[in-house]
This record gives sequence, C-alpha cells and structure tokens, in this order.
Amino acid sequence: MGQSVSWDKNKQQVTIQSNDGTVMTMTIGSTTAYVNGEAKILPSAPEMPFMRVMVPIRFVSEVLGATVNASAKDGATYVDISFKP
Repeated sequence: MGQSVSWDKNKQQVTIQSNDGTVMTMTIGSTTAYVNGEAKILPSAPEMPFMRVMVPIRFVSEVLGATVNASAKDGATYVDISFKP
C-alpha cells in the first residue's frame, strides 16, 4: 500500500504515514484514532493478539484513500482493496 508503519511499544501505539502526508495514530484498546491530529471514532479498538497488531481495515483503508469491498463466501471473508487513481 506504500505507507510507512511504526510501532511505539511503550505507548502501545501504531502510527501509519501515507505518501501524501496523512498521519494516523491508533492505540491498542482505544476506539479513538487520530488522523492528522483530529480525533476520529473507530468501529472497534485495535488489538494485539499473539503479538500482532490488528486494526480496523475498513477505517484504515478509507483514510488512506482506498475503497473496501467485502463479501462472505464459504464461511470466509474476502476483502478487495482498490485505490483511487
């Protein structure tokens, strides 16, 4: 997706910076994200099961300018992420 991602272990925060300068910060367990310093409500809080950070993919993708389409097939969920040209 062409973004840089950083992890702050002490703050339990993940920061994603896009090529266009958008900066998004999310904290494990918090439903508040910050996009360019502005508070936004997440549909669910980021989690860290098994030492892997999990974030709300639709929120992150849309902030980064992508369209997310999901469909369930055979009990699995398939996600197609398309960026606008």
